[in-house]
Amino acid sequence: MPPKAKYTRDEIIAIAYELVREQGVEALTAREVAKRLGTSPSPIFALFRDMEELKAATADLAYADRPDVF
Repeated sequence: MPPKAKYTRDEIIAIAYELVREQGVEALTAREVAKRLGTSPSPIFALFRDMEELKAATADLAYADRPDVF
């Protein structure tokens, strides 16, 4: 049986959203999200196919949080 995931999709998306709010979308990289989580990028790619999927999920959260901006 594989080990239980240390982070959830929602936790990773929340960190990504925080990063984007602080530094802009250009700062959204797997390496930067992993740094904030205190891990390598591996857990991110265990839960997301690629960065485009994480960016889309982050955009969905941003829209849900601030629909007035879009």
